[in-house]
Amino acid sequence: MSIIQEFLTTLPKVKFGFMYGSSYLLAPSGKDSTAQIDLILSVDNTYDWHKANLKLNPSHYSGRIRLLGTDYLVNSSHQSVGIHYNPFVHFQNLTFKYGVIHHDHLKDDLQEWNTFYVAGRMQKPVKIIQECEDIKELMENNYKMAAITASLMLPSLVHETDLYMAICKLSYYGDRRLEDPKKVRNLVFGNLEKFKEAYRPIVNGLTGLKVDNEFIERSPFFYDNVKCLPGILKDFKKGFEDMNLSERTQAIEDVLTRNNSKFSTKQIVHTLKTGDFWQIFKYSLAKLRKAFK
Repeated sequence: MSIIQEFLTTLPKVKFGFMYGSSYLLAPSGKDSTAQIDLILSVDNTYDWHKANLKLNPSHYSGRIRLLGTDYLVNSSHQSVGIHYNPFVHFQNLTFKYGVIHHDHLKDDLQEWNTFYVAGRMQKPVKIIQECEDIKELMENNYKMAAITASLMLPSLVHETDLYMAICKLSYYGDRRLEDPKKVRNLVFGNLEKFKEAYRPIVNGLTGLKVDNEFIERSPFFYDNVKCLPGILKDFKKGFEDMNLSERTQAIEDVLTRNNSKFSTKQIVHTLKTGDFWQIFKYSLAKLRKAFK
């Protein structure tokens, strides 16, 4: 049993879970106690789950949450993006940060990009640590919508790495979190085979799009795919074909920037409401260090 699977056994029952971000894409060795493993876990009932976990693992939560309780935590979470993170959780020789989200909320975000908070993370390669059958198809469709959206923002002939970088950028437009400005390029070029494995079957299955010798070519038939786009882009589905590249790119950027800015701000507010000062300071300092590397 891996250390991550052992860690899951210390928590209440999880329905679906994955490891994401640099903790997976940069593959920590397991020997570095400073590397934080990023997990997102979906559960059937967030209130019941956190109530049980507060009894099992009170040290995972801030002093504020231990004082104010589950009602306060869940109400605050619902006012943001529906996910609560417990950071800097030590288990054996590793440090974990795990987010907990209602399973139905996760499915809604994958289908419609309602908050785009988890769906955006799941457009990069992730490692499934707890499988759930009803998520598989939604994950593939999320990849599909990401490939369509990113292709609309690119010329008709591009290298496939350009597509992967455009996909990565989707969740960062308007994001108020501190991030490494070189992160997108590093993630793509450091994990190119993972991106190919995830996206080549999707791209080759789309109308008017194909990969040939690491280049992706888009034909006019590609616009048949816009009907598959999520609700967040529904106002533009009928107009994309009539726009030029600059207009399409700007329209998509504007929508995603407004949405991502709104919900990343809400999540920051939730963190401030539910975290201890030292946790917030430590997390922000880590982001700053990454930005100045």
